Amino acid sequence: MLIFHEDQLWIILFYNAEIYCNLRDLIDRSMRVLITLILPCLFTGFTGFSIEKTNGDQGREMFYIGTFSERGSLGIYVYSFDRKNDRYDLLQTMFAKASPSFIDVSPDGKFLFSVNRGSMEGKDEWGSVTSFAIEQHTGKLRELKSQFSYGDSPCHVSVHPSGKYIFVSHYKSGNFVVLPVDEEGIVGEPTANIQLKGKGAIMPRQEQPHTHSVVPSLDGQYIYVSDLGLDKILIYKFDVSTGTVEPAAQPFVRTIPGAGPRHFTFNPNGDIGFSAEEISSSICSYKVDKESGSLQLIHRLPALPTAFFGENSCADVHTSASG
Repeated sequence: MLIFHEDQLWIILFYNAEIYCNLRDLIDRSMRVLITLILPCLFTGFTGFSIEKTNGDQGREMFYIGTFSERGSLGIYVYSFDRKNDRYDLLQTMFAKASPSFIDVSPDGKFLFSVNRGSMEGKDEWGSVTSFAIEQHTGKLRELKSQFSYGDSPCHVSVHPSGKYIFVSHYKSGNFVVLPVDEEGIVGEPTANIQLKGKGAIMPRQEQPHTHSVVPSLDGQYIYVSDLGLDKILIYKFDVSTGTVEPAAQPFVRTIPGAGPRHFTFNPNGDIGFSAEEISSSICSYKVDKESGSLQLIHRLPALPTAFFGENSCADVHTSASG
């Protein structure tokens, strides 16, 4: 789970949370905000931001919830949040049977993209990606178009800082694709489709590549691909003019055997990166060379207290606005 607040900007993500999640005291106490969400669904992605202020309105914060299509979940939920009155309201439900499991919003706030585990007609072995227009004064969604994801079990989508491309990761097939986005928010055919190869140390979890996320650098020159199956964070140089990738001077960093890197993020300056390692439940920090895109390990720590006993896995990592 992530809560990030900066000048009325909110981004919140949930992964694998159980039904009827109660979320309390999630915001800085100085905000004196209490949020409780009780939803009959399985959360997988939750993102939000403030819509424009109009006619003296102080602006509303919008939340978008992606879910698996299980246990009564209906699709993507759109909520508004009234900070002054500590109130949230369901504005819209975008019905989807295809498990819109991860979502992201374009940098300009005009479009939302979801990756869907369900297939489209003609390619049962592939998932799909759907683009939505965001109504700027209401925050509601309008579906634009669905496209093949070009891989099995898409699990993550991110938007390039230019807003011109999205990156889609596939857990089962172990590949990632680059898809262009036009000015109307329509997703096009892949400009790159990279199939990873190899395996890790823990069987059967790491018997093959399991690409879990692709995250662009803050300037968009590089992308960082976390693969749970390979115990690697792969680094590619990204060409924004063509949408193609090539291995960076340092093509990857290898984690400890059996770590299972899943998600990656940067501090606000983009010179430090953090990796959540799913299998080992650990967190790593890396020094980022902005010129070459290379990573140098700074520190690795368990993400659990020493007194913890039982099963656990890491899912997501982000930094606060202060870094």
